[in-house]
Amino acid sequence: MLKPLAYAGLRPTSKAVYSRAPTRLLSRLWGLLNTVNLPLWLRRPLLTLYVWAFSVNMQEAAVEDLKQYRNLGELFRRQLKPSVRPIHTDNMVSPADGQILHFGRVRNSQVEQVKGVTYSLESFFGPQDWRMKCYDECRGEIGRA
Repeated sequence: MLKPLAYAGLRPTSKAVYSRAPTRLLSRLWGLLNTVNLPLWLRRPLLTLYVWAFSVNMQEAAVEDLKQYRNLGELFRRQLKPSVRPIHTDNMVSPADGQILHFGRVRNSQVEQVKGVTYSLESFFGPQDWRMKCYDECRGEIGRA
């Protein structure tokens, strides 16, 4: 959990937070903020705040010195030491280090409770018009062969 919110007694996973927040706008602003290159003298204090707020374990990072990261985006995408998270070779793996916290059935094209909010499949994955386009294009290619 995000430490500043926890100290304020707020739970960022509550439905009220997600359903009322302008998530698209916040996401775009956060994306812009992540690309702003920080002056060398400001990197350590700002990135230390980020590391604290999001409980980032910098001992896992290939480069632990915060001054080496020009912006938040570089810190977010930092390489890890090879021994930190070995990839299992026998089973299916995910390219992320998150956890599955909840899963459930899809009913009436609704995804059940993602971060406390129910979404339609179309809003979650986008429109399904690509299926028909692919089918038509693939059928056309087969007909010409």
